[in-house]
Amino acid sequence: WLCGEGTDVQGAQSIVITVDVIMGFNLPTYAAESKKSSSSMSPYVVVDASGMDKKNKKSDVMRTPSVKDNDFDPVFSSEKGASSFKIEIQNKATGSIHFWVMNDQLGKDTIVAVASVPTAALRVGYRFVTLRDYRGRELRAFRGLLCHFAIQHVNRS
Repeated sequence: WLCGEGTDVQGAQSIVITVDVIMGFNLPTYAAESKKSSSSMSPYVVVDASGMDKKNKKSDVMRTPSVKDNDFDPVFSSEKGASSFKIEIQNKATGSIHFWVMNDQLGKDTIVAVASVPTAALRVGYRFVTLRDYRGRELRAFRGLLCHFAIQHVNRS
C-alpha cells in the first residue's frame, strides 16, 4: 500500500512537528520573476505543510522575520521564538513540510529557493535542509537551511 502498514486513513498516525528555522547558508541571490542576480537581498522563509488538518489550520502565514541585506548567512531565529512553528500532520506517512525562501527587497515578495521534506523521512534534531532553485532544480553550491525538528505523536481515541 502507498501509506504503509497500519497507516490507513481511519488509523492514520497523526503527529505535531515543531520546526525551528535557525539560519540559511549561501542563499541564491536571484529571484523567480527577475531571473537576475541582485547584489543583496532581505530573505525570509515561509513554512507550510501538506497533510495538515484543514479545519484546524491557522489562516496566518508561518514565516520567519526578514533579515535585511544578508543573503550569505542570515540568522532567522530569535529569542522570542518568531521562527518556531507547530504543524499538525494528519498522516505521517503521506505528509511533507515545505520551505520557500523569499526576498522582500525587490519591491514585491519573490521566490528564491524551495525545499520539501517528507514527514516519513523526518528525524528529530538539528538538520540541514538542502535548497533547490525556484523551479525545483538542484543548485550547484552548498545551499540550505539549518533547522531543528521535534516530533510529538498524537493519540486519537
